[in-house]
Amino acid sequence: MRKRIGFLVFSILLSSPMVCSAEELGGGYSLNPPENWTVKRFPGATYKIVITQPVNNFSPNINLVEDEFSGSMDEYVASSLEILQQSYNARKVSETSFSADNADGVKLTADTEINGKKVRQIFYFFQNSLGQKVVVRATSGRKSASALEMEFDSILHTFRVN
Repeated sequence: MRKRIGFLVFSILLSSPMVCSAEELGGGYSLNPPENWTVKRFPGATYKIVITQPVNNFSPNINLVEDEFSGSMDEYVASSLEILQQSYNARKVSETSFSADNADGVKLTADTEINGKKVRQIFYFFQNSLGQKVVVRATSGRKSASALEMEFDSILHTFRVN
């Protein structure tokens, strides 16, 4: 009986996604990426990015920016979508509420094109303790978007806003 319980526990552990400990992105922001994702500095980026192996010739990635905006979150999301539509011919796929580890926000999903590549971008909007808007952008190739959306959400549920 003890061997069966041990085997069952081992099987459950193997089937569960392996999550690393919290990774600091800078500025007091952190998240817990799975083992197959890497947190690293990227030239020109204020905060570290999170990236994994290429899927269909595109490296899925997560990055974050802060923005000063005095309006409401709804106004900020609407303004951001308008800019995406004008600059990247974005097509809104969905917009829903979203909860990270310590903050509630908005999740906006859009199909865009960057440097000739068709991508799906998921924007997670939050507000930090200073009142700044925080945007975490998860990007994947459009062909792999459905498979990666749950993984992006899982990672962002661990996101801690400063």
